[in-house]
Formats: sequence, structure tokens, C-alpha cells
Amino acid sequence: MYIIYLNVSEKRIKIFQYTFIISFALLTCLACEPSASTTNIQKADSGTAPGALEEFDASYLDAFMDMLIIDDPCDPNPCTAGASCELLDSGDGNQYQCISVSCAEYQCPSGSRCEESDEGTICVMIGCQGTEDCGNDEFCDAQGQCQNDICQANERQCQGAQIVICNPDGSELIPWLSCPFGATQCLNTPQGEASCACLDDWECPEHMRCERGRCLGRPEAPTCLLEPAAFSASLPTLEIAWGGTAEVPLAAGHPLPDSSQAVMTPLVANLDDDNGDGLIDEGDIPEIIFMTFCNREFTSNGALRAIHGGGVNKGQDLFVSVGDQHWYEGDAINSFTPNCNDAILDSTAGIAVANLDSMGSMYPEPEIVGVHESDGLVIFNHRGEVIAQGFIGQSNRVGGNPTPSIAQLDGKGMAEVILSQMVYTLARVNGELIIQDAFQGNGSSGINGQGGVSCVADITGDSRPEIIAGGTVYRLPRAPQGALQTSDCVENGGSIIPSNMEESAWCDGELIIVWQQGNLDGFCAIADLWGADENQAPGPNNPLDGQAEVILISNGQLIILNSQNGTIIHQATYGVGNDRGGAPNIGDFDGDGYPEVGSAFSAGYVMMDLQTVSEACPAWEALTVDEEGNGVLNRPERSAGGLCTADHDCAEGAWCMSGNCICGHQGWRRQTEDNSSKVTGSTLFDFNGDGTMEVIYNDECFFRIYDGSTGMTLFKQPSESRTRIEYPIVADVDADGNAEIIFSTSTESGFCSVRNQSNSLGQSYSTLYNPGLEVWGDPQDRWVSARKIWNQHAYHITHVSESGVIPLVEPKSWLSTFGRSYNTYRAQPPSYGLAPDLRITNLRASASRNSCGQDEGGASGSIPPLNLSVKINNNGEVQVGSAIQVSLLAQWRENGGFIPLLTPDGEELILRTSTPLLAGLSLTISTVYQAELDPTAPHISSGLEAPLAVKAIIDPPLDNNFGRERECDETNNEMIARPNLSAQIPDLSLRLNGFNIDICPDLTLDLTIENLGEVNVLNVELGLYLGDPRQGGTRIDSYRIEEELLAGESRQIEWLSNQFPEYRSAQIFVIVDPANLIIECDDENNLVNSDEPVSCQERDGK
Repeated sequence: MYIIYLNVSEKRIKIFQYTFIISFALLTCLACEPSASTTNIQKADSGTAPGALEEFDASYLDAFMDMLIIDDPCDPNPCTAGASCELLDSGDGNQYQCISVSCAEYQCPSGSRCEESDEGTICVMIGCQGTEDCGNDEFCDAQGQCQNDICQANERQCQGAQIVICNPDGSELIPWLSCPFGATQCLNTPQGEASCACLDDWECPEHMRCERGRCLGRPEAPTCLLEPAAFSASLPTLEIAWGGTAEVPLAAGHPLPDSSQAVMTPLVANLDDDNGDGLIDEGDIPEIIFMTFCNREFTSNGALRAIHGGGVNKGQDLFVSVGDQHWYEGDAINSFTPNCNDAILDSTAGIAVANLDSMGSMYPEPEIVGVHESDGLVIFNHRGEVIAQGFIGQSNRVGGNPTPSIAQLDGKGMAEVILSQMVYTLARVNGELIIQDAFQGNGSSGINGQGGVSCVADITGDSRPEIIAGGTVYRLPRAPQGALQTSDCVENGGSIIPSNMEESAWCDGELIIVWQQGNLDGFCAIADLWGADENQAPGPNNPLDGQAEVILISNGQLIILNSQNGTIIHQATYGVGNDRGGAPNIGDFDGDGYPEVGSAFSAGYVMMDLQTVSEACPAWEALTVDEEGNGVLNRPERSAGGLCTADHDCAEGAWCMSGNCICGHQGWRRQTEDNSSKVTGSTLFDFNGDGTMEVIYNDECFFRIYDGSTGMTLFKQPSESRTRIEYPIVADVDADGNAEIIFSTSTESGFCSVRNQSNSLGQSYSTLYNPGLEVWGDPQDRWVSARKIWNQHAYHITHVSESGVIPLVEPKSWLSTFGRSYNTYRAQPPSYGLAPDLRITNLRASASRNSCGQDEGGASGSIPPLNLSVKINNNGEVQVGSAIQVSLLAQWRENGGFIPLLTPDGEELILRTSTPLLAGLSLTISTVYQAELDPTAPHISSGLEAPLAVKAIIDPPLDNNFGRERECDETNNEMIARPNLSAQIPDLSLRLNGFNIDICPDLTLDLTIENLGEVNVLNVELGLYLGDPRQGGTRIDSYRIEEELLAGESRQIEWLSNQFPEYRSAQIFVIVDPANLIIECDDENNLVNSDEPVSCQERDGK
């Protein structure tokens, strides 16, 4: 055997091993021409020593060897670029293999880059003129070359206190906004949705809103706006009437029906977890909290109640608490049989609601604070169960029907309860809430005939809130070091000795007096009403100075005090004789840029304008009446001037605003009736967003709404009241994105002087009265949005978050905070023209003869059902409520019109949302249309199995050219899609087999996912939520199935998530394809949830 090597064209190539007979080779090649080539034959038999050579002239072998040479299969390289060719030792020399090399071993030419793949390393050209020239997940850089994305388009990340956002092309992270309170406020999320943490709107950058602890929206001025509608175009209608009637005052069908009279300020707050996320916050639908009494027991036997403000149980009872007896939703009404005198609250005093624990505690639910009929406090949990009582019969200086307030007076631990000139401290012992200590002030009590009503604010600027009760300002003293309760002090049997007068006052249970204006008492409010010059009325020449004033209504007078020392800045009498006056309202009634004061006296409501009276802008002296041309008679004539460019274009006492002259002084007076208490309150709100307030007031006879600028009566409805210190409130009580009015009603007093007279329809007013509670709203939802909370009588926005949390440090409500200026009291903040914008962003219509493996055809099964799925976005600035309608229509002939799809009963096939939809969020709803069961049989007349096209319309227009929601854009509510009649459709279905938490926060989920459809799917994502994702539930984790899920396959998944929050009890929801990226037969089977809440570590107490 010989191994033959050839030197061919100076290239040494091993050809093969070959056994032959030299003689045969020689004889065959005798005729060959000699050449310069030589052949070295290495003898390989045993007779030749290794390395020995026999060299000879073998030119005559060249031709023979040419015959033996086989073409090299690796020349040229047959493999793809980036792979090397290697011969296989197969014997025939024709076999090779391609071996991929790495980019580290392979160099691509200029203008390209190396990429590795299963088929080999390849070079990809990277030249580009724009990102559209590049591949997915690439961008075109400044040098005109495609580069890998460095971030995901539009994702947001925290970089210290700054949030950066990824460019839409993925090329870079650019600054987006800075969190107002630094890096600790910036929160990252696994979904790349970094945001600033917040307690409420006032902690967010300008133009953004706080939703469930995160600043959402955009840091730019809103664009989804509406022009204000005239109030006359949106008059209120009755939404809820809880209680009895004039003929039968019993609250029939409700627990404890005998107790139906209500004469107190109702409250609005969230008391139950509607979406199952384990939190009671603004993501839920609020409740209305109020007290009722039997017969004429208006100082005792008060029953605490709560009803649902919205949702499927709107207006229905949540609970009633009668002393130690308690009824809760779901209990049998007939078995709840307490007596009226079992109730223990002062029935016409105030109540307050808030989370008494500090933010972030393991007790996140709200509590309700009431006043015992013998004085002292009663505290209820969010279910209405009594959890604490204290100091019963020991607080005899708080007034006949006082109103509690809740505030953080020491900036730590639990909040305090303030009642007139009393402060009650709270604590938890082994999880149980206790009323620990009481501190009493020795000055005024905030009483004005009734009450008291006190206020809390840091008016002196020392970062320690003060208690304002009439003309006395108090402060809670600091405790001695180490003292937690007054019993720790040595004089009370403890061991701690106070070291100064302030600590001694704390040990003695006394409030410190900061300043006192004589014996002055009255109802209070806090706002910035005056300029730096106390001797000049506020106005352009004496603008507001950012310093709060104390405003009192006292014995028929308006008194304004300097907040630093208590000196009187302004004093004027508006009442008559022994008049009193209701708690003051503060707000810009007339839209002139300066706040006014409103109050109801015995004979009339007065808007007290503090600007100077002039000849062009005279005072309104007379109480004008409704019957005299809606108060036109006897009202003053005011002529501020016409169009203007500057103040000097206007009359004296007027100035230029928005190109028009307006009077600085625009005060007004309207006749009302409150001859009993003379202290009933009112509230303010700008319902149509036109920049001027409306006034809401209920006297002894009528519920009225006044124009804040002109005093004109905009709405009037019979409503009798005993008129204590109560007033109507405004809140978004049903979470529909629009304000409602809530007030209590009664029939037992007989105080109204015209109750036996008749209206224009001949109806006696007395027959129109009803006891209980009423909610009024705009039937066309034109009213602007309002907060979903009103938690106490001394309401001023910044003292409580919309979720019911009391801030450790309350922002000053009279100062601008990140572009927001409130400076109101007993009023909701303005919402100028913000609107929703509903859009259909995805419409899917698909049909399958197998209907994804199930025969769901019509009556005969010959025509497959049409699966319809609609994705709805709210791209506006405010949320909308539930039950928004989606109409479904179809086109059955080319160029034909669209006709409604019908159900087998002949009704229009209509979808409705089941939950509110927050601004910036989306939801998907779906249904099935069966053409064979449509009574009009359009498939027969058209000869089609399915329509040519389907149209979906969200919130279809009514007679007023817009639907139930008035949107900033009514032209984008439709989408048309052509049905996909292919049988190749997946259908993902999920089943929750079980779950377990052994060690918090590790949650193990046992799931089964099935593909009931007819095609395989890749990269299926699962989302884990606390609470219903359709109602704003919080996504806490994600899981991705990397392997292909085959058609018809069922796969079990064990998912270990370590994201379940501590001390949380919540329903868990798992949704497959949460982004709705996969076209399926049925989207309705993508969601599963636990039947009961899942708990991560039990806690003591409630």
C-alpha cells in the first residue's frame, strides 16, 4: 500500500490511500510526456524503514495521476457564509460536513456585522437611512448603521429621582420627568412602567394624577378637554332615594326600617374591596355613610348606616350598626330586630371616616368615628362593627352635636381625633384599637349655637398642626421622652418626670393655647383670603400673599383673623337679630381669581365678596326671592365695562380678565328659610367646569343650587329638613367619572312654612318630602369629575387622600402644590373641562366550523358561530363608569348598510362593560353571534355564512349627538373588521387547580392551560394579579411558556411566584395573554381566579 502525494501547481494535497501494483501504473503511463513535476512515493510496507524514499523520474505518471485525482468537494466552500467545510474520511473523498464558526473566529467585511444562527455565522449589512430599514429590535444610528435596541420602545425606568423613557425606536433613554420628592419616590415595575409614588394628586408632577399610589398620565397639559356646557343643559335628576316616603316614613325593605330620618352631613368613602385586590382604596366603588333615627329622636339613638354608591348593588345596604347589634350585607333582614333605643350615637352630630393607622401599616382599612349620645367616641371598622369606645360621658364641653375631624397632629403613628376643643389619641394593643388619652383645651370650642366644629392646619408655619376652635388656636403638646400615654407620667402613677411646661401640659392632658382672640367662638375655615396689606381689601393692588387666614362665622358675623396672632383683619355683620350662620364655604364663587365666603343665615344665603364696593360694582343689600323673577327684582345693576386689554379699560372697582371687564365685588343675597337652628351649612362645586362655583344648599323647605357668580337659582326641589349643622356634599359616589350631590332628608320636624302649599302642578309640598338620603346627578354625565371621598365636616382636600389615608404631614391647602391650587374649604377641587375619550382599538370577528374543537353551530350546526371580541381604551383624562354600551352591527351585502346583530329573542346584541374604566387603561369584552338563530335570518337573504363586515360602536350617540359619556372626541368610537373565516384559530383556556403559600411571599400556583383551538401557539404569557384586572387589579408577576403549545394540548404548570405582598389578603387572578396579542376563538375563558382571598401572614386585630 502506498500513500500518494502530488505536487500540483505548487499545492501539496493529500488525495487518498490507494493500493496498486507499480508495474500496472508504469505500463499504463509509458506514453506519458515527461514534466517537471515529481512524485514522491513513500513505501509503506514492512520492508522499508520509516521515512525511506525511492525517488525516480515519474513525469510519465502525471497523466495517470490526473485520472486518479477526485474534485475537492470543499473547493469552493459549499457551506453558508460563516461555516467551514471539512472532509469526512469516508473512503470515496466526496463526503464533507459544514461546521459553524463563532463570530469571534469570523470577520465580516466593512458595512456588515456578524450574527450567529443554527445554520452558521452570517454577515448582515447594517447600512440604513432610517430605523424602518433595520430589523426588529434594531434602530438606525447617526452613522447610518443598524444597531441592536438598547431599550424597549416607550418603557420607563428610574434613574435616581428621574424617570427616563425609551425612544419609540429603542435607541436611547431620554429624561421624561422628575419625581417631586426625590429618588425614594420613584418606583420601577417589571413591566417597564416606572412612575412616581404618591398619596394623592398633590404629590404628582403637574397635570398628572395619583391612581392607587402611582402618578399616572402625562406631565403635559391635558388635551382631552371639553367646552363647558350650560348648567341648564345638565339639570340633576334623582339617582338614589334611600328611605321612606311622606305617607309611609318607614324604610321598607331595609334593616331597622323604623330608623329612617336623617339630619346630618353624609360622608363618602370606600368601605369594601370591590375588585378583590386586598385593598380598600380609590380603585373600588365608594359607599355612602350616614346616620338615621326614629321618630323625633334627633339627639340620640343614632344608627350608623352605609349603602353602596354604585355598582350592581347601587343604593342597597352594606351595613347598619345599632349599639352592639350589627347587620351586614347578605344577612337576613327579617332576623335583625333591634329596637330604636338600642342605637347609641348622637344622631345629628357629625361622623368622620379615614384609615386611622399610618400609611403602609398592616391595617389598611378605614375606620368610622362617631360621637356617643352621652359624649365620648365610638369607633367602627369598615364593616360597621364597634371596635372601640372611650371617654363616654366625660366630654361635656364639646357642644350639643359636635363634628369629629381626623388629622396627624404629631406626624407619627396613628392619627388623632379632634372633637371641638378635645383631642383623642389612639393606639393598638395586640392589634386591637384603643382610645388611649384625651387632651382638653381651656378656651373656645368651635360652637356657634350648635356644634362644635373645629379645623386643623399648620397656620403658624412651625410644621406642627394647630387646632382652630372658634377664636382659640390650640396645639397638642410634646410628650416627655419615653412616654407613650399620660399614665406613664409620674403624677399619673408612672415613672416619667416631665422636664418642661410643655411636657407637663401633656402629662396633665391639656392642650397648649397658641393664641386666643378674647371669648370669640364660631364655625371655622382656613384659607388665604387677604393680601399683605391688612388695611386694604384683596384685589389686584393687594394680591393674596400665601398666608392663611382664620375665617369664622359667629353670631351672624363674618370675622377674619390673622393666623399668626389672632388680630381681627375684617369683621362684618350679615345676620339679623340673634342670627347664627352656617359653617363657612370658601371658594372662587365668581371666577375673578379671588376667593369669597358663603354662609346661610336664618333668612338668607349670602355670598360675601371681600373686594371693595364701588359705584360701578355696588353692594347687593336686599334678600331677593325666587318668586320675583328668580331674584332679579331688587338686585343691583353692575356695569364693569365691556371688552378690555388692561385694567384701566374697566370701571373703578373692576378689572380685566380674559378680555372682559368684571366687577371685583359681586356679592349677592338670596332669601331662604332656617328659622330653627340658623346654622345649616352648604357646599361649593363647579359642576360644568366654567370657572365659577355653584352653591348647594338645603334649607327647611327646598334643596337649591345657585349660580355662584350671579346668585340665580339654577335648580330647586322640595326637601324638608330639621336644619341642624348638616350640609349637602359632592363626590363621585358611583365611580363613573362625574360628580354627584348627596344629602340627608327628613320629614319629622314640620318646620317648613310652606309644606302645605302646592307647586305649579297642584302637588302639596308635604307629599313630596321623604326621609332618608338622596343622590342627584346629571343624567347625561356632563358634570365634571370629582374626588371619590368626602370624609368629614371640616373637609378641605389635602387632609385626606382619595383612598382614605391621612398624610403624616398635611400640605397647606391654601398654597399651590406642583401646579395645583385649591384654597377652598368645604368644596371639591375644580376639574376644568377634563373629559374621557373612548376608543375601540381592536375588533376581532372569527368563525370556525369546529369552533375550536367544539360543535357550537346554530340550530342545525351548519353555520359556525361568530366570535366577537372588542378592546376598549379610555384615552382621555378621567375615568368612566361601568355599563358602557357597545353596539354590534353587520354588513351582509357589498355596498350595503350595517344592520344590528340580533339575539335569538330578537333583541339587539349589545355588549356592556362590567367595571369602571380608568383614564389610560383598557379592557376587552366579547360575545358570540349565531346567525342561524337571528330571527331576521340575514344569512339566508344574503346567501352568506357570516357577514362581510362587522362594526362595533362604543357609547353610541343618543338624541344629543353623544352617548352616555360626553367625550372630547366623538368621532373615534367606531371600528369595522372583516371576519376571519379560517378554521386555523387557537383558543387558550386556563384552569386554576390550586394554590398555596407556605412561606410569605412565596405563592405556588397549580394551573392547567389548554389550547382548544386548531393551531399551535408560541410564547404564551400569563399574568398574575391581585384583584380583578378588569377592575384595576394590580399585576404582580408574569410567567412565559417558552415551548410551543400544540393544538389540542393540555399542559400542567407549577408556577412559584415570590411577589405576594406581606399582610395582604386578596383574590388572585391569572390571565393568559394579558396583552390580548393572540387571536382566539374565545377570550372569555382566559381568566381564572381564587374563590376566596389568599392571605400572606395573618395579623392581629381586625
